[in-house]
Amino acid sequence: LALDLPRSGSSFTQRVSVSGFAGAAQHARFEPERRLLVSTQYALGGVVGWRKSAALSLRVAAGQLGDSTTLRASLSASATAFRTRVDARTHRARAGTPAFEQFSAGGFAPPLSDNATLAQRIAIPSLPVGIAQGRALYELRIERPASLLPATVYAHSVGDTWKLDRHSAVVGLERGFEFDYLGLVGLPRLRALAGVARIVRGPLQDKGSAYLMIGWRP
Repeated sequence: LALDLPRSGSSFTQRVSVSGFAGAAQHARFEPERRLLVSTQYALGGVVGWRKSAALSLRVAAGQLGDSTTLRASLSASATAFRTRVDARTHRARAGTPAFEQFSAGGFAPPLSDNATLAQRIAIPSLPVGIAQGRALYELRIERPASLLPATVYAHSVGDTWKLDRHSAVVGLERGFEFDYLGLVGLPRLRALAGVARIVRGPLQDKGSAYLMIGWRP
């Protein structure tokens, strides 16, 4: 469920969403455990000046996995000025939150579920799954359209502290594509993301990566 709340006469928009999950999660070599989760998110964003914008988002999730209680929150803030965007995000989970419900960064977003269902999985396609994980994670991302290429140049850093020298960091180029629904030839609505990157800090320093993600929306 989602609700958009535009303010009359204002360039700011609010969005409130609530979602729930009831099912089971199973680890390899273990029996399935009941999983219940309720997640709510509040986002506020808008234009704050000529070629400038800002946004703020807070997501809180609570639930149970087996006999363990889950409680976690993610706060993100972003600002865009003169085509350069900066994002800062912090993710925290309460002590006692089971490992499955703690945060893990790297890899692609889960392809077959709503983002809120597995919001603890932080997608960074240029880094391998689990490059950083735990009850607390911090991210910083800076991106800007490349001046000579039809792509975006970016730097993305993630770790269990705000100290950047303890982060895994990557720099790269990526390009997103949108293909609208074409009923005449039976093609669905598609979204693709392609990129190349180089890891500049962390356990895989000086390694390169290339990635392609294709998403389908009926």
